[in-house]
Amino acid sequence: MIEIICAVLGLIQGVLAWFDKRINWLVYALMMIFLIIFSADNRLWGDLAQNTVYFVICVYSYFFLWNKDSEYKDITKITKKGIICTLIAISGMTVLVGAILNVLNDPLPIIDSFTTVTTFAALIMMSRHKLECWIVWLVNDIAYIVQYYMLPDQAWYLIILYIIWTGFAIGSFVNWKRIYDSKNKKY
Repeated sequence: MIEIICAVLGLIQGVLAWFDKRINWLVYALMMIFLIIFSADNRLWGDLAQNTVYFVICVYSYFFLWNKDSEYKDITKITKKGIICTLIAISGMTVLVGAILNVLNDPLPIIDSFTTVTTFAALIMMSRHKLECWIVWLVNDIAYIVQYYMLPDQAWYLIILYIIWTGFAIGSFVNWKRIYDSKNKKY
């Protein structure tokens, strides 16, 4: 049942994010509450930590980062240096978090680590309205499909959600790029 609630909330949130709606953060925060419970039940400690922090960031993003007075209200792009730093950080943190999760007997330490780290990267980028967040979300969604499939009790509703979110990541990138291009036309 928790899986179904997460999936429904995730679908609603995905549509709201696709259309760059601020309310997506509150729907996401509610989803995180249910994912915290799911992660604890399945001993996915990386996801548990991630979803707890994610909840806080969702609430913060709604109230502070995506409000009309925020410097992050408009979609922007990451610099080339920022992309390189992000890739290095994702790689290094995946190894570090994976080692910690292995010690904690996480059933899938490497993929759980990767999904945790890429979620944080994508979340930070999305909260700052960076167009490239959708590329990271796309990779993250595919990794989650693999992770939930590899669980002893496969999480089919979440697998379906992440398959749909893979499409949302592509659609959101296209839509956000259109918005970015329309606001940054060179005359």
